[in-house]
Order: sequence, then structure tokens, then C-alpha cells
Amino acid sequence: MQKEFRGGLALPGKFRVGTPWILLVPTKERLEFRARRGLGRFFGPWRLERSEVRLVYRTMRGLDTSYGLGFLRTDGTWWTFWTYHPNEVLDFLEELGYPIDPKTRHGQGRFVAR
Repeated sequence: MQKEFRGGLALPGKFRVGTPWILLVPTKERLEFRARRGLGRFFGPWRLERSEVRLVYRTMRGLDTSYGLGFLRTDGTWWTFWTYHPNEVLDFLEELGYPIDPKTRHGQGRFVAR
């Protein structure tokens, strides 16, 4: 079953698109991030192959408790998907076999000041 999650996307050193302008479409093979509302004709999609994902973890930005999920890549860089529903996304990624940081399941996250 294919699911879609609305949110935003940050690729450090490249760009940042706020929520709800990005759709995350995860599959066992890859994570695909698509621009919403017709913007996909001009931008994206951005793909992260499953083999490139070392770890998925919960992240938080600033004091406004804007939650997201970090995707640590095998090259040491990361992508961040901002979402209002991180648990739903985490549950689905876990079903697909993505490596979830065990601390994330205990309510802990990594603070990211970006």
C-alpha cells in the first residue's frame, strides 16, 4: 500500500521548503519527496534510495516544537522532513524496514537549531 505524508523538506546547503508543500511517498526501495499543488512540474522529485539511509530519527526545531524526521545518509549528510504527525510516518517507515533510532521510540529527539 502506498501512503503519502504532507510536510516540508530541508536539504542542508541546498534549500528548505516549508510544510505543507512537500509530499513524502515512502516505499521499501526509496523515499520520494514531491512538490505539491502543481509545483512538481517545476521542482523535484527528490529521491533518497533505501541503501543511502543509515538512520531515521525524530528531530525538533527551536522552541516552537516543530517536529520532523531526520534521515541520516551513508555519506554523513542528512535530510529533514518536517511534519505535524511524526509518529504516523515513523510507524510506516518501521513497517517498511527503515532503520529507526531506538531513542526516537522512547520520546527522545535530536534538537536541531536550523
